[in-house]
Amino acid sequence: KQIDMPHLKMRTLASQGTVAINPDSMCDPSIGCWSAVSWRTLPTVDPAKHQVGGEYMHREVLAKCPGYRGAYMARQTGDDHKDDWMDLVGWSDNGAARDGLENGGQSADPVATHHIAEADPNSVSVTLVSPLIRF
Repeated sequence: KQIDMPHLKMRTLASQGTVAINPDSMCDPSIGCWSAVSWRTLPTVDPAKHQVGGEYMHREVLAKCPGYRGAYMARQTGDDHKDDWMDLVGWSDNGAARDGLENGGQSADPVATHHIAEADPNSVSVTLVSPLIRF
């Protein structure tokens, strides 16, 4: 009864793979923060090439940031949503998440710069989620 149902957004995402992360990491106590980053690519972007750029971004840029624990990469399903993406990135804590996302977004690496430029800047959303209770 406490959920504002008219504002509830449901997304069906197809996993595009994991990057440098243990499949059981949702329960990993070393992850103190998840960043949920979602975006829509520009209409001319090839989804397969964008995924390759995302994998590179994680392995070559974000993985070098202190506190990075890995990520789940996903793309919204259905032909009408082929441009919608989301990464759930595990970090050691909120500070590492903020620093890592800022440093990753300002990377001078040409592949990372190209990957970021493929996103519609008006569609980018970042939410930090910290676990309060672990089961």
